[in-house]
Amino acid sequence: MKAFAFALMLVFGSSCGVIASLRPGPTITPLISARFLSVHIFIGDNGDAQEKSRLPGLRDSLAGALPGAWATATGGRGQLAIRTDADIDVELDGSGGTSALTQHKLGGKIVSRTIAVHTVEGSRRLSVSELLVTTLHELGHIWCCFGPGRRTGTGPTRRPASRALASCTRR
Repeated sequence: MKAFAFALMLVFGSSCGVIASLRPGPTITPLISARFLSVHIFIGDNGDAQEKSRLPGLRDSLAGALPGAWATATGGRGQLAIRTDADIDVELDGSGGTSALTQHKLGGKIVSRTIAVHTVEGSRRLSVSELLVTTLHELGHIWCCFGPGRRTGTGPTRRPASRALASCTRR
């Protein structure tokens, strides 16, 4: 009877929320899951003085909004936590450019992922909501372009990020 109670406790205690609070660090890079994802948001070195002064507030606002936006993007099936030791790094780059996901490899295996999010477009400084959409879009690339059964890059196998996120969280 004790074994059954212990097994039952393990089953009910293994929900994403409980695991998230117990998990000491990021998941193994190739095994990142839309069901539970951790993100580290940090400030890059680029940008003029005015943009650099905006970056801490943008980081804090993005950190506050991203978990709820991720839950919405995954149809309520995914959780995202902000932490310093995370699955994916998001760099707020205070300059203009194309925001992108970069996967870092060692010996042919992915060891880390970084998303560079540029906070300036032309002469316009982007809002938190625009940066949030960009960050969600780049997080979606992990599954639509690099997820299980996908070929790297673009092409006919590529899925919209929202469909990719939704299908990953059904597993």
